[in-house]
Amino acid sequence: MTKQRVRKMGGLKDSIEEIDKLLLPGGDLKLAEERVEIALKVLSPSHSELERARVYSLAARVKLELGKNYEEAEGYALKAFDLLKNTALHQERGEVQFCLGRIYVSLGSLEKARCFFEDSLSTYRLIGDADGMLDAINGLSHVSFILSEKDEAIKRLEYGLAESKKVDDSRRIALFSGNLGVVYLLASRWQEAEEKLNFGLKIYESMGDILQIARRSISLARLYLMKHRWLEASQLIQKAKETSLEYNLPRELAMSLESEGQLYFKRKEYAKAEKSYLKALKIGERISPEGDIVSEVSRKLADLYVAIKEFDKAIEYGQRALEVSTKLGDRFEQGCCHRALAVAYHLKGLRDRSQEEFAKAISILRSIGDRFELAHTLLAHGELSGKLELLQEAQRLFAQIQGAEFYQALALLQIAKLEPSYKKAVEVLTEAEKLLQGKGETEKLKEVETLKLELNQRLKRFPSRKYEFLQGLPSGDLGKVFGQVIEVLGADRGFVAYAADGDKKMMVGASHNLGEGEVKGLLSLLADRPACADRDGFEVGSPFILYDSSLDERFFAVGAGSLMLIPYGNGERIEGYLYVDRGKGKEPFLDKELDLFYLLSERVAKAIAEQRQRELEEELASLKRQLRLSGEIVTQDPQMLRVLDEVERIKDTDYPIVIEGETGTGKEVIAKFIHSIGARKEMPFMAINCANMSDNLLESELFGYEKGAFTDARTQHKGLFEVADGGTVFLDEIGDMSPAMQSKLLRFLETQSFRRVGGTEEVKVDVRVIVATNKDLHRAMVEGSFRNDLYYRIEGVTLRLPPLRERKGDIPLLCEHFMELFGEKYKKRVVGITPGALEGLMEYDWPGNVRELKRAIEVAVSHIKGEEGEITAELLRVGVLPKEPQALSEGIASLPEKLAFVEREECLRALRESNWKIAKAASMLGVPRTTLHNKMKKLNISPTKVSEDSNLESHPNLVR
Repeated sequence: MTKQRVRKMGGLKDSIEEIDKLLLPGGDLKLAEERVEIALKVLSPSHSELERARVYSLAARVKLELGKNYEEAEGYALKAFDLLKNTALHQERGEVQFCLGRIYVSLGSLEKARCFFEDSLSTYRLIGDADGMLDAINGLSHVSFILSEKDEAIKRLEYGLAESKKVDDSRRIALFSGNLGVVYLLASRWQEAEEKLNFGLKIYESMGDILQIARRSISLARLYLMKHRWLEASQLIQKAKETSLEYNLPRELAMSLESEGQLYFKRKEYAKAEKSYLKALKIGERISPEGDIVSEVSRKLADLYVAIKEFDKAIEYGQRALEVSTKLGDRFEQGCCHRALAVAYHLKGLRDRSQEEFAKAISILRSIGDRFELAHTLLAHGELSGKLELLQEAQRLFAQIQGAEFYQALALLQIAKLEPSYKKAVEVLTEAEKLLQGKGETEKLKEVETLKLELNQRLKRFPSRKYEFLQGLPSGDLGKVFGQVIEVLGADRGFVAYAADGDKKMMVGASHNLGEGEVKGLLSLLADRPACADRDGFEVGSPFILYDSSLDERFFAVGAGSLMLIPYGNGERIEGYLYVDRGKGKEPFLDKELDLFYLLSERVAKAIAEQRQRELEEELASLKRQLRLSGEIVTQDPQMLRVLDEVERIKDTDYPIVIEGETGTGKEVIAKFIHSIGARKEMPFMAINCANMSDNLLESELFGYEKGAFTDARTQHKGLFEVADGGTVFLDEIGDMSPAMQSKLLRFLETQSFRRVGGTEEVKVDVRVIVATNKDLHRAMVEGSFRNDLYYRIEGVTLRLPPLRERKGDIPLLCEHFMELFGEKYKKRVVGITPGALEGLMEYDWPGNVRELKRAIEVAVSHIKGEEGEITAELLRVGVLPKEPQALSEGIASLPEKLAFVEREECLRALRESNWKIAKAASMLGVPRTTLHNKMKKLNISPTKVSEDSNLESHPNLVR
């Protein structure tokens, strides 16, 4: 039956030509799909390569245009490409390459898409196909747009538009104009965006191009939604929706439903918004489960569920949107997703998590230069956190966008609520009112009026002199602020007290005419009264006045005639007080003064917060100074802080200390730190690695030797224990020490004396011994490889250092420290590390621990081009192994080969840095000179050989 239908159609060649025509703008895509299915069924190996390639290519294009099953479209396109890639059919190959680029954009594989678009551009350039070249340029601009490379996208699109105008190609003029409009929208150039979108839409309407009419209508509708032009947006959305349904355009239908949901959301019709969003999401999942539609709609659902206080749902959809947008590489969506999650976490009470998400959102949106969404994020963050500076920055950004007056007014409203100066608050509200007038924003104008009335009512209660004085109050210095409070209220005495973070004990921030004992007495008196709203207690945040202290004998007894106070706190417990009083016989405080006192208390609360912040910063700076005494210890990890607490306790002891930890965790650094802060710090610190050393060599290094003790012993040589007399000796990798050497070490620890090799005289020294191991010494003792008596002799104090994978919170701190360290070394100004690079560092498990991280940062810093720059993921590729290591290269597959390669690299690094001085390189590696010499022979290392060895640079995943 199928073959008969093909014969009726005039054969495969005619069928191909018909499908080609149906795919032209305005063609019947449903009929094209039917014809492709028939052609695929009759396709056989007897048909020519060109015919088969053409059918597969058309099948891919049909699936792509219909927005159906992009994976299936990819399969057909790849089949066509395989048939064409080695032929001279350049036109057909360019078409398939372009089609694959579009498919990979839809699948979110942006690097693949970029490659195929570039290949198609080269192919079309080869045959001089100007139309094909313009299509490829448009495709490349689309990739740049998704990656938020807006300047590159604009550059390509403006070039494409200029070339299209040269040949008067209306379709491409419309295409490039419309796409420029979309990119201008991302760049917050709203006026230009509207002009270009309208221009392109009119051309498509004149041509009757249904698909592009639907797409451009949606883009223009989204702009109108942002500008609060509801009627125009609604009309365009409805038009696009009806067209998509009539012509079976699933992608455009999903996009129109998404815009419809956004319209309902803006109007606070949340049930309708949810319905539209879920329909759009369902279609998007059918088209591509991890496509851009799924990301965008999921993120908007997160915003919706925040609005209706379903925070768990908001977090669920926000995380899904973030995962998809991250896979797509869509930085714009990633930034918006982090903002949605930040708001949800804040309202759920997870404030620390919210801060992290806000920081990520702001960082990403700043990096891509999206002023509108950045301003939105700052507005949300400022509103939730009460930070005036964030709101002010948001307002400035909105003011830079032509057409964003509504959002500027929103920011001004929030600023007015936080502005400590009431005069300025009224000015801000007046400015907001001007921006909203004539815009149909009745609800917001009412909010402005309400706020202005509240301010006016409060201001009427105060004499003008005191109001003006209020405006002149200082900020920042708690003592100065409190002094002004006393003066403006005419109080005789007073104090401000607050609790330090996590501490119930009150500390006095400022006082006036009250001694320390009197303040303590008042605080004790206040603490006896419960923190509740009944008449005998205090309510957090509410002003309390006692007109006549004779009504309360407790306050009468402390000399107060009339008093006012405000308790500060978190709603659950009181964490501070602002207290003022007047003496007995003086005019009592009245209600109008209580109102003024309440307003003044806001300024005092701000000064308290600033002082507490300064105290925390000073405490943190002090902690950092303590932790950086050794130049290497940088941490905020609880495990490491416990280790450092223990170090502080044992720093002056003389008994042995054991430091356990994996290679690279910083065992020697801790040992040096113990020595540097202890009683022996003025005496020598000597270190030796016991691994891979023969007994004779290790004994000579530790105890020294006499002249003539062996062939090369031409003079007497003092060992480490003797050189370090009065100081500290650090024995690294003691678990590798032989039983014979363990016995000699035990004798030394018990007697603090030894004989040099070849000598008879007992040498007595005073040395504190610190040992380290990456092995479990207790297990080694049980298994018999480590002496019981030595184990029990050294096991008095054991410090266990966590691996870096268990203290990943330290990675940003360590990076900052190493960037500063190596910036000085390599004369580079390192301005920071990109979010993507830091994310990669946080995800990696660091088998080499801090040492590996240090080396990775050093390599990255040394590879920064020029004198200034930041560390990027590309620079870190030379220093960070992949999470699941694969073979280092095709030529190195086995573990011994990998280890040999790493060993060779480390030896080479030390040799190069020491300018091929073997003694110095051996010292850097922590091995004897003879060991390094033997390694060089074994690994075939010599300056001549290295210069010829091209294989050294062939493994980019190794630290070089």
